[in-house]
Amino acid sequence: MKKYLLSYILIAVVFAGLGFWGGLTFGQKRNALNLGGQAGRGARQFQARVNQGVGVARGEIIGADEKSITVKLRDGSSKIVFISDTTTIAKAGEGSKTDLVKGKQVMITGKDNPDGSLTAQNVQLDPFLDNPPATGAAKP
Repeated sequence: MKKYLLSYILIAVVFAGLGFWGGLTFGQKRNALNLGGQAGRGARQFQARVNQGVGVARGEIIGADEKSITVKLRDGSSKIVFISDTTTIAKAGEGSKTDLVKGKQVMITGKDNPDGSLTAQNVQLDPFLDNPPATGAAKP
């Protein structure tokens, strides 16, 4: 009788260990597929937009007129960005085309054009980069 009881305990321990290991493995695979929950979802949505020709530009305005701005990108190159009446221009308050002046820092999203330019759907003025805090913080 003791022989059987010891066998049953050993079998129970083995199954419990396998169950624990299986749960850990399942959880790790689930997290890997999730890509970090919300952050992973955002990354996948961003990649889908990039694949659809949605462009992004960030830098300093170095030229502007009624229909376009030229932005100096962080890598030193520049990009022409076309602005229309349907382009949303935002800042801490509501913005307009007159706010798009040389020296302003902007973040732009829109549609990439075959010639390398960008047609803006949204222009975000970045007041923090234009006027860093007085604590001596440098522009990134």
